[in-house]
Amino acid sequence: MIMKRRGSVSALLALTLPVLLSCASLTIDAGWLFVARQRLVTAADLAALAACQELDLDLLARGRVYLDPGRARSVARQYARDNLAAGFAGRVDPEQAQIEVEVYNIDPGSSVRHRTTGRMLSAPTVAVRVILPVRPPLLSAALGEVRISGRADASVVRKK
Repeated sequence: MIMKRRGSVSALLALTLPVLLSCASLTIDAGWLFVARQRLVTAADLAALAACQELDLDLLARGRVYLDPGRARSVARQYARDNLAAGFAGRVDPEQAQIEVEVYNIDPGSSVRHRTTGRMLSAPTVAVRVILPVRPPLLSAALGEVRISGRADASVVRKK
């Protein structure tokens, strides 16, 4: 005797659809977070490069490469905020970003260990770290606010 199972496909779909939608939402949010982190690293990189141009011109005229720490920090923070505003186009508030800028002025012939990475530095360097709270687009109610961070360094190299 053959039994008809009407509605079994509908019941199966009703049970699996929420799971499938949750998996799809999680995948989309994870992809968005990866893209957001890359934009954050790009903003940090551009900020470090811009800050490396803030040389003390009086010392440079005397042959010493030296970064002006105050101007370098100010320029790095402004460039990071501007690039976050452009990269996220209204999705985040750049003023919420925590921007840490370290300026290393190193005497010629010596080296200094980078405080965060432990890397040896032998030229004036600007290190920028940006931390930004973001809300994923689909599962923000479940995931809440996520803090992403990115860092970059740039060094002034003198051609000989």
